Amino acid sequence: MKYDSVIFDLDGTLWDACHAVARGWNFALHELKIPRKVNAFEIAAVCGKPQDECVRIVLPEIGPEIFEAAFAVINREEEKSVRKIGGALFPGVAEGLEDLKKQFPLFVVSNCADWYFDGFLNKYSYHNTFRDFECHGRTGKPKGENLKDLIVRNGLKKPVYIGDTTGDQAAAREAGVPFLFAAYGFGKIENETKYPNFSSIVHAILG
Repeated sequence: MKYDSVIFDLDGTLWDACHAVARGWNFALHELKIPRKVNAFEIAAVCGKPQDECVRIVLPEIGPEIFEAAFAVINREEEKSVRKIGGALFPGVAEGLEDLKKQFPLFVVSNCADWYFDGFLNKYSYHNTFRDFECHGRTGKPKGENLKDLIVRNGLKKPVYIGDTTGDQAAAREAGVPFLFAAYGFGKIENETKYPNFSSIVHAILG
């Protein structure tokens, strides 16, 4: 068998929660009395990066002297919004995960906040779909290190990592595992085979 397990990125690979994230940030900005609104396109442009880095990029007007306090409010409101609204699965994900889990243990490694994956699981009742996950919000580590830790923790020998950004590509290289590029997601990568939809990824894995 080519692979013994499948590891996914979350945002831009399995679902799109940019609308819910932007909604939460806007509630926070209103509370913080910062005259600014963000939209889903701005969120999508930074998806794949750690949450605090996303905030620093999208909202440079939040200076270092207030960043910690402002970030706490943004995180709180983002969590409330994501848990309430959630995101939309990309086409083919629901069916594809059902097919894949019949043959492989499934995992997630993301740069999301520690509560975020739980919001995803609850939205789609996926608690029994994924064997394990790791995220930057829980460990504070770069994605490549989290990917390696998850692989060791679960004794994986031939995993494949699926993601949609150059950061995902770099993490797979650091961990020494094959990478499949979800070209329908938020990022752009040159010199990679482009899988235009989730179904094409499932087909590539199942052969």
